[in-house]
Amino acid sequence: MALLDPAEVAPLQETENSAGVFALVANPCRVFREHPLAAATGTVLLLVAAEVRDPGNLGSLIRSAAALGADGVVVFPGSVEPTNPKVVRASAGALFRIPVLAGNDEELARRGFEIWVADARGAPFPGIPVRPEKLALVVGNEPRGVEAGILERSSRAVAVSMRGGMDSLNVAVAAGILLHGLRDLPIASTGTGTAC
Repeated sequence: MALLDPAEVAPLQETENSAGVFALVANPCRVFREHPLAAATGTVLLLVAAEVRDPGNLGSLIRSAAALGADGVVVFPGSVEPTNPKVVRASAGALFRIPVLAGNDEELARRGFEIWVADARGAPFPGIPVRPEKLALVVGNEPRGVEAGILERSSRAVAVSMRGGMDSLNVAVAAGILLHGLRDLPIASTGTGTAC
């Protein structure tokens, strides 16, 4: 640990009221195909960010994934860089607690992951009885949702049941609700997790 001169601190601060604590760390992000999760067997739950461009949302997604039992977060191309300072702050340290990996839906499918997408037109959740052993839950860009090609390649779309005339939630809130429900679902026997 070292004390810094105020002149050294000023260029490092990105907020007006910085805590005044700085750390130099190795980049925690890796590539999905090179990470042990890609070859994992058994029960694996991944949260996937597809074109999530708001740094606060991506940081909150990483934080929710770590808190709610996901095994990792996969970030698709078109999303904000996970080491963006606003992502790091919004993750509240979770970026260093859970694997955050760069990948795409083709790699996930090749490795045996069933892809479910969060989509307002999907099956209401709760209400889904089982989940697949290797599951990747994809959440998308807040205004546009998940890109059509990923929707077509997915085996199920799921939605959070809402009341009070609301038709959408913040992507991190929706992901948190879905992850909370998914972690406790029984694992489907082969072939029963894909029916819509």
